[in-house]
Amino acid sequence: MAVALAAVAAATEGRLHGDGGFVVERLVHPVEARRADDLIFLMEARHAAMLADSPVRAAVLPEGAKPPEGALDAWVEVEAPRYALAGLVALFEPGPHAPPGVHPTADVAEDAVLGPGVSLGPFVSVGPGAEIGAGGRILSHASVGAGARIGPDCLIHA
Repeated sequence: MAVALAAVAAATEGRLHGDGGFVVERLVHPVEARRADDLIFLMEARHAAMLADSPVRAAVLPEGAKPPEGALDAWVEVEAPRYALAGLVALFEPGPHAPPGVHPTADVAEDAVLGPGVSLGPFVSVGPGAEIGAGGRILSHASVGAGARIGPDCLIHA
């Protein structure tokens, strides 16, 4: 999956250093980095020295971490690494594909509100007054209770 570092910065709410157009293909653990287009994520600044021997050209680093001179073409500096990791996982692992539409076995209350592009899988139940935002994906056998409000682009599964 090709992702520009500018998109990585946006997903992690980080500060971009270097070329935002640099494209990375996959998010990997630092010891699994094998290619220049791998993206590694460091949780602690003290590990930044390991970048000197890595083939990667881009990384996500905690605030204050300084990559060795010339080790990276670009990097994203993040204030809260654990929070940033959640953004990275969502960016690189968007979850299962679920085509928009309502499966014939789904049970949807008459007054439920479904946003555009919503996907309801087999045997999904959506209660009275529930709202599911645009692009929401509710996978098989999951339930959305009465009056629940689900935001856009959510993924819910049983």
